[in-house]
Amino acid sequence: MSFSYFCECNVIPPSLERFDPGQRSEKIRVYVVNVNSLSHARRSPKKLRTEVRRDQIAQAALALIAQRGLNELNIGALAKEVRVVPSAIYRHYAHKDAVLESVLDLISKSLLENVKAVRDETPDPFDRLHLLLQRHRS
Repeated sequence: MSFSYFCECNVIPPSLERFDPGQRSEKIRVYVVNVNSLSHARRSPKKLRTEVRRDQIAQAALALIAQRGLNELNIGALAKEVRVVPSAIYRHYAHKDAVLESVLDLISKSLLENVKAVRDETPDPFDRLHLLLQRHRS
């Protein structure tokens, strides 16, 4: 914690209704803290980059679909899962269908990564299929 500056000033005891200059006052030091140096003093969490937030939203949508089904997916539940306000979802996606397209892209990428990994593990097509199904279930 760093102190930007401090000052000394007179403080009137709270029990006195009026301040009489002849009465005793207490001298205190007031330190002004550089708030930017405190990590816990931020007003809101750091904004994520758009790509990161879009991926986070797609992952959350996929999880909600797995838990509740496609018909139960809505922007409000999705926002709650991501811990943002619903309007934040619309900053990254124009509508629910755009979120679903992103989920499909996420699934496609995952499947392609699994296919590439299995292809490198064994040359036998039946073993590849078996490994691919195992990866898909896990």
